[in-house]
Amino acid sequence: MQGIDKWAEEYPDLVVVDSHAWQMEDIEFCRKLRAETVIPILLFTSQNDEYYLLEAYKAGVDECVPQPVSPRIFSAKVHAWLRHVRAMPSLAIENLETGDLRLDPERRILWLAGGDAVRLTYLEMRLLYQLMSRPGQVIENSALVEGVWGRYGEGDGALLKNLVYRMRKKFEPDPARPKYLLTEGNIGYSFRRK
Repeated sequence: MQGIDKWAEEYPDLVVVDSHAWQMEDIEFCRKLRAETVIPILLFTSQNDEYYLLEAYKAGVDECVPQPVSPRIFSAKVHAWLRHVRAMPSLAIENLETGDLRLDPERRILWLAGGDAVRLTYLEMRLLYQLMSRPGQVIENSALVEGVWGRYGEGDGALLKNLVYRMRKKFEPDPARPKYLLTEGNIGYSFRRK
């Protein structure tokens, strides 16, 4: 499952999982990846078994592509899914500035006080946008989960907590004593006012 770690470092716009055999490990990988991101996941598989394909879709795969597939069809599918990514709502929302931090949603970059840039995943950007757009306001966990993963997404309180933990490590001066991204009891989170 080292691909999960690689994904978090690389920030791709799309993930292709190439499965050559009946491998439920590939399905589990897709399930874990979907819990971390909203980017498209394409599963290239030689399987035509209905159970396997249904499990793939339940795990969050956006499209199962049967193998063999010609390079031209492969390229066309990738380009089609990338058009979906570029049309995501994050491209339409404006930059936010709260205190000494500035969020650029289109480029998924958080600019820190000293001018350093922190790259964000789609989920990190969605969470940060919700919090920074309402500084000082406590936003309940359930509202944040829905805003990040969507109403019918795979998110939950544990994934939200993990996402907050990873984000604090990225931009908080001292992640153990957060300055910006604050926990509000068991209710939710808030973003520090100026």
